[in-house]
Amino acid sequence: MQLCDINTVRELMEKYGLTLKKSYGQNFLINPEVPRRIAESSRSFADCDKPAGVIEIGPGVGALTQYLCQEYDKVLAIELDRGLIPLLHEALGEYDNYKVLEADFMKTDLASLIDEHFRDITDNGGTVSPGHNENIRVIRAGPKNTAFVGGCHDTTRSCPENSIKTR
Repeated sequence: MQLCDINTVRELMEKYGLTLKKSYGQNFLINPEVPRRIAESSRSFADCDKPAGVIEIGPGVGALTQYLCQEYDKVLAIELDRGLIPLLHEALGEYDNYKVLEADFMKTDLASLIDEHFRDITDNGGTVSPGHNENIRVIRAGPKNTAFVGGCHDTTRSCPENSIKTR
């Protein structure tokens, strides 16, 4: 599905009776190179020989999520807007390595979230474990072709931040 095509996004939004919510700061990506490059760049931080997972904050219609699904073994998309969840399931229907969680990321316990949703990464040789999470990434696409990518190296402290500019 062309999730960066403005007409596709409009059709999906109309189909589900949705409008952009300014209060959520919703911005949808319309240049397919931007989410593709964000996903590829973020995956390059992880050990390619081991399973890796990613947490995406605010997936919107799934423009970035689809590329994350291609790069990562497991994707957890955390969406605050309940109305977008059925749309995301339709848009990402071809992938089986994602889960959408309705939640406010700022109110989640990151260590518990990682333990609950990425245990299979750990069990299959990934480096995700309490206190040492080199292969988990937290991604949030932002305005003006920027993305926040945080590598969670210690779940007891806040994640370090890295910004990627993808023009």
